[in-house]
Amino acid sequence: MPRSGDMIKFRSLLLLAVITSLPLMSYAAGDAAAGKLMSATCVACHGAEGVSPNDFWPNLAGQKQGYLIKQLKAFKDGSRSDPMMSPMAGLLSDVDIDNVTAYFSGLALGRSASAASPEADDAAAGKLMSATCVACHGAEGVSPNDLWPNLAGQKQDYLIKQLKAFKDGSRSDPMMSPIAGLLNDADIDNVTAYFSGLALVRSASSADRSGMVRIPAGKFWYGCKEQGDPDCDPDEQPGRSVDSPEFWIDRTEVTVEAYRSCVLAKACSAGGLSMPFWRDAEQPSWIWACNWKKEGRDQHPINCVDWKQAKTYCEWAGKRLPAEEEWERAARGADGWKYPWGNAGYGEAGRVANIADETLRSKRPRWPAAKGYDDGFYATAPVGSFPAGSSPEGALDMLGNVWEWTSSWSDPNHKYRVARGGSWSNAPRLARASNRYRFNPAYRGETFGFRCAQ
Repeated sequence: MPRSGDMIKFRSLLLLAVITSLPLMSYAAGDAAAGKLMSATCVACHGAEGVSPNDFWPNLAGQKQGYLIKQLKAFKDGSRSDPMMSPMAGLLSDVDIDNVTAYFSGLALGRSASAASPEADDAAAGKLMSATCVACHGAEGVSPNDLWPNLAGQKQDYLIKQLKAFKDGSRSDPMMSPIAGLLNDADIDNVTAYFSGLALVRSASSADRSGMVRIPAGKFWYGCKEQGDPDCDPDEQPGRSVDSPEFWIDRTEVTVEAYRSCVLAKACSAGGLSMPFWRDAEQPSWIWACNWKKEGRDQHPINCVDWKQAKTYCEWAGKRLPAEEEWERAARGADGWKYPWGNAGYGEAGRVANIADETLRSKRPRWPAAKGYDDGFYATAPVGSFPAGSSPEGALDMLGNVWEWTSSWSDPNHKYRVARGGSWSNAPRLARASNRYRFNPAYRGETFGFRCAQ
């Protein structure tokens, strides 16, 4: 730790940094889709999905866009120098820089994949020291200013390298250089051990809701609406009008691509994603239907996930699983429709959802399916494939494709979790907005997936 006299200087420098800090800024510039195409040239150093394979190179996923722009422009104009980055940045236009940083800053990063040994350093001591870093780098390592970097989840060896560069003068900054000069090597090891071990979680701000839809507060019809729905089960009754607060829900189910980002960030488990498990046994005959690591299925819903895996992903993304009441409100609107699109049945409303249909029946003739309805898919479909089936607020695939885990228990003994929406293998009777089904939360069905809420 810095000595007592040095600590006074340390805190004085910190106060100066706060007083002279720039106003809080938030960047929304750039075309992330164009940036994703450009990012292919960054993968070797900064990794797929912005998670670096090398502990001495930084993770870019989830980093502040303003900070990334500032660094690329510094490499470009020569105020910061690196033998690899300087010539690469020199080839980028300002539009290119906006686009590629928009892409990386929009990715989510969980716990660092650093290989640094936690036994070698004292993260608890680093946490005590981190109190002096909060003004610039934020509580839990998430910066309040878009021009300063997030430290949470960053590679430890990269953080060590940068602090030592500020200390020895090979990298210069009016705030960081004198602060780093007060740290000994043990201090640097400890504080970087703390920050690299944190998880960088997306905030619940509106800026992170581009893939979500807003569900306004108000009353809605929950459960069976006997008039117009003769298929109601006893656990859907009695139907009733209830109040719902405002919330947000993902527009689509979580995709394979999105879930892979969480796995690469070491925050989510890939265990069992290629092997269905139900009826208390693995189901190898259904491996083909699991989407994980299947070519061409990145935009399909992640399936073969258990309830805990779904919950972990949503929390990593700064969200949560929806309660079943929230799920139903998002699916049927305030007026209590039987389906997201209204009360017209399958076959009357067009191609509205991926359920058990004529395509499935052609391969499995005895399978219960909707007669005369063909959605064109045997198993899962890419998310968002049925815009005609949109809910009143714009949520897609609320029925069919995969059952969606909710946060709700179905029984007072807390043995089963509620799933909603039906799947590609279910006939119309189960693919209704008020239908409830329960599953063992440890099961990983080829028909199980999820979406998140806030």
